[in-house]
Amino acid sequence: MVEVHPASEEAEYDSEVRFHCTTEAQDQYGVEWLFYEDGSDDSITICVGDSVYAEVRHKYDCQNEAKGHTLIIKQVRNIDSGTYTCIEDGGRGPGSNSSRLTVLRE
Repeated sequence: MVEVHPASEEAEYDSEVRFHCTTEAQDQYGVEWLFYEDGSDDSITICVGDSVYAEVRHKYDCQNEAKGHTLIIKQVRNIDSGTYTCIEDGGRGPGSNSSRLTVLRE
């Protein structure tokens, strides 16, 4: 089972947002975060484990923790509004859960 907290978030422009994903996996290095921008069916892979993809390293940080995984979004902008999905494959098949971010206009 995968859960993301909070389930939705409204954030002030230029603030920092954190989403926490809890999984049943023993190893959080298999956790992956994806971003779906509003109005798009295409996803952007942010990180796998604590390895953030170079193209988005300036924007995101990912941290493995004992009982979960945290995605940190730095200095949110309007373009960051959308759906953030946590995926894990703990050997019993993949599981996922999502959270919705709305960035309040400047």
